[in-house]
Amino acid sequence: MSKNVFIKLLVCYHKKDTLLKDEILTPIHVGRDLAIERNVPDLAWLQDNMIGDNTGDNISYKNSSYNELTALYWAWKNYDKIGNPDFVGLMHYRRHFIFRKSNAVVETVNDMDENYFDYINYNDYSMAHLFDDCDFVAHIGRVDQIYKHYDENHHIEDLELALDILKEKYPEYSDVAQKYLKKSNGNFCNMFILPRAQFFNYCQWIFSILFEFEKRVDLSEKRLFISERLTGIFLDRLVELGLRQKSLSTTFINSDMKVPVAIPYIKDNVFSTAVTIDSIIRNKRKGVSVSFYLLTNEDHAYDFSYLLSAGDSLKVINCSKELKAKGYDVNYFDFPESYSMIVSDIIEDVNKILYVDEKTLFFGDVGNVYQTCNNDEFFYIGAPSVEADNCLRKGTCCLNAKLIRKHKILSHAYENKKVNSIENWLSVCTNYKVFPWWLYNVCNSENLLFNNQTRRSFSNNIWQRPMLIYYDGFEPWNDMQNSLARFWWEVAFNIKGNTPFDCVTEETFVRLSKQSEYVSYLNEQGKIDLSKNKSESNEKISRSDNYESKNNIFKRLKVLIKKALSFYRKNGLKMTVHKVVYYLKGKKK
Repeated sequence: MSKNVFIKLLVCYHKKDTLLKDEILTPIHVGRDLAIERNVPDLAWLQDNMIGDNTGDNISYKNSSYNELTALYWAWKNYDKIGNPDFVGLMHYRRHFIFRKSNAVVETVNDMDENYFDYINYNDYSMAHLFDDCDFVAHIGRVDQIYKHYDENHHIEDLELALDILKEKYPEYSDVAQKYLKKSNGNFCNMFILPRAQFFNYCQWIFSILFEFEKRVDLSEKRLFISERLTGIFLDRLVELGLRQKSLSTTFINSDMKVPVAIPYIKDNVFSTAVTIDSIIRNKRKGVSVSFYLLTNEDHAYDFSYLLSAGDSLKVINCSKELKAKGYDVNYFDFPESYSMIVSDIIEDVNKILYVDEKTLFFGDVGNVYQTCNNDEFFYIGAPSVEADNCLRKGTCCLNAKLIRKHKILSHAYENKKVNSIENWLSVCTNYKVFPWWLYNVCNSENLLFNNQTRRSFSNNIWQRPMLIYYDGFEPWNDMQNSLARFWWEVAFNIKGNTPFDCVTEETFVRLSKQSEYVSYLNEQGKIDLSKNKSESNEKISRSDNYESKNNIFKRLKVLIKKALSFYRKNGLKMTVHKVVYYLKGKKK
């Protein structure tokens, strides 16, 4: 390709960030009309450093639903303002093409520095030769299946309507659309670089579909995620017509962010709550700070502030007092289950908030979880329940607090006496969705100790450590032999010694000792039969003569319990476990 070929890459901004600007990189402020109307904090910087999408023929005021497409529309209708380039493309202020081979679909970057252009191989040579072996460029991501992915994350009826409109206006796209939606590889960011003629064809095609969609659907609370799927269909059509596509990976630039997290406080669950908080703090990435809101019915609660890192905060909220101040009768609520239903109205200064209880354990960055739960379209996103159809678990969710307040969901639920259970509340708060399947894992009725694989192989092979786990019914402090219990105990060992160890009672110690003793006995006898299911194997727990060995842990554990609890209060869980183990082995330490 000749070095004289002219390329413009629009980089969409809606707030102040690292400025990418040169002869090719062209920053554009999307939604400038709305920003002026709202007088956003970064408005002056945005106006001083880049063009806006609000001049000439434009749809800047539609940015809340059209997102980056307002930049595309402006470029289409005002092409001379960017110099009539031979090729035009789109990127985002935190998503950029990588102009080199990459094994990852997306490469995460924590800090942009002076070497960033070298990292993504953006230079005169790479741009001059970008189209030597292709006709256009696109970012291609991977999901399970494009149609299924949309169904799992958005309103599928929107995509169905868009396809109907596509078939009405452009029937020649019907076959490629059906094939595309069955694929796993597709365009999900509206990122591409097209030759001028194809760019104009694309804009004419997609905006004719979207404008018709807008005539049939209220967009006031909807973002046009369908545009990404339509873009993918258009690009696949180009390939079918014989154009050569080059697929490039992208970067994703992490930025500093504050994540609000609400946690119910129950006096008897102090230690398990500490584990949940600590798992969030330990796994968050640099630049993420957490605002914890401890929900209770009292003015005071246990002080968890020692767990926090720099930049984090913790506030205790008396929910009963707040509800009474708003005119609600607290007798209609059932705490702690009702906390997730009221938190959006109790904490009025947040637009979106994570709600997690003491059964939740984080493995991944809480900021990533917060971003992934992109519930601009939904009131409520949570993990699915096995107890009832079309119901979510009460203990972990992401709430669109701004939307819930706007639609007065709490007052409607209260008036209909549906604030005492999640099932009742969801009959009012009907616009909800489940977490993406890869985000979480739920440990419930299946105790896989006696499955036909070891706990380690189970954990490593099919667990794969998603971002969080929810222990439901087989809490690790009650059932140490559960296949996923070890992840909780890894965090528990690091909680300081004076935290009340209230989640483990003497009965729990006895149960844990029975489990450990039985597994140890079977190991010694070589009689573990991993082909047996749980119910068959648990029948073997009846005591036999061999089972009552001279080293029986159960007999000796009763003597240890009071001493162990006393030792724990002074020295912490980790030292206590070491102490008990050495004692049981007949050693002194």
